[in-house]
Amino acid sequence: MRLLNLFALSLLLFSCRQSENHVQVFNTSGFVLVDTILKGNKLLNLEETYSNYPIYFIGSQSDTVKIGNRYKVGQIKWSNNNNLFSCRKYTADNLKLFVDTSIKTTSTVEYFSENYKTFDSTRGFKSFLLTLQNVSDSSLYLGRTFELYYLTRQVKNKTGQWVSLDKNLSEAELCLTGQPTITLHPKDIIISKCKRYGGSFLTEFRFAFGTKDNVVYSNVFKDFIDERIIQNKFTDK
Repeated sequence: MRLLNLFALSLLLFSCRQSENHVQVFNTSGFVLVDTILKGNKLLNLEETYSNYPIYFIGSQSDTVKIGNRYKVGQIKWSNNNNLFSCRKYTADNLKLFVDTSIKTTSTVEYFSENYKTFDSTRGFKSFLLTLQNVSDSSLYLGRTFELYYLTRQVKNKTGQWVSLDKNLSEAELCLTGQPTITLHPKDIIISKCKRYGGSFLTEFRFAFGTKDNVVYSNVFKDFIDERIIQNKFTDK
């Protein structure tokens, strides 16, 4: 009887582990995406408004692209060769940003314990797929870190003004020692994800990549947000 109980417990634990991650297949406009994700149903809210934009894939677009965990230090190799010759001017002629709201995936966030030595929990946020593509014949410099360095999310308030919901990482004065330089070669793509907000205010969103007057915008899409999150944010000039 004890042996049977142990077997049942082992089967239950195995089933739970199996259900933590699952594979989803999405058909995008340019390729088939195979995404191994953690199921999640959280949304950004008034207490947790910050959203980063990790890189899940960078490289040549193929018929099928497989992603899973985000890039982390030590997991991939990168090269800073010819970085000085990469273009740093972003326009619609060399960089395309696209948010695919038909693809509803999950972006995970790992939370640490108080001593920052162990993981406390992992939460899955409902997300849309975000892709960047170099549509030019020259390499593009996209900053440093394993995230989208110059990316900002904007939303329209009730008066029709574009409001920036966050600052891009280039404005955060981070220490980037040991972080890679991200160079997007001609025709290559970057795959990221944008966590969604919760709320009852349906409005328009877009992403801006770049700084000051050196900016390219994504497509405009609609989603919900808590209107209180928009208050006290800076309007886009």
